Amino acid sequence: LHFKRSTAAIAEEIDEAVEREEVDEVFRKSLEIFHKIGYVQKLPLPHATHWVKVVAKYLMSLKSVNELRKRLATLQRAAPRSLTTEECICVLADVNGVVGQAVEKLKHLEYYAEIRLVSRSIHVKNMVHLLEGGEDVYKFKVGEGRSRSASQEQFSASWEASENAFTHTP
Repeated sequence: LHFKRSTAAIAEEIDEAVEREEVDEVFRKSLEIFHKIGYVQKLPLPHATHWVKVVAKYLMSLKSVNELRKRLATLQRAAPRSLTTEECICVLADVNGVVGQAVEKLKHLEYYAEIRLVSRSIHVKNMVHLLEGGEDVYKFKVGEGRSRSASQEQFSASWEASENAFTHTP
């Protein structure tokens, strides 16, 4: 007899594997599960490339770094779970910056586990660093950021670096 594991049990296994830094193994195992339960659209592109595109598109849509900082701070306060800055950025990118939708999605353990995995796999910090033009976006002091958009060229370079880092294991 085959017993179906609950999605909570699968998410717990994924979370434990992430803690052990077995990201590649979890990535392969979890993609099909997430597609089946409907948290990830089934796309012809590899999963990591999809997320790099989503995050880059979101970051480029922002009017300023301060806009990103405000949304990050709001999400971190409202989220039902503790999130890193990278995880917040991935969630915000997934919902086009709508904090209320992000909070609702984060109520699902499976989605949270996927976001943890994705945020560790696609080098979000590098993309944000380019958006900021070299300044540290991880300092959440109001008024310190410049209102500056990254160029398409900078994001293309970051995107390529992220894809190479994902596909080439050390």
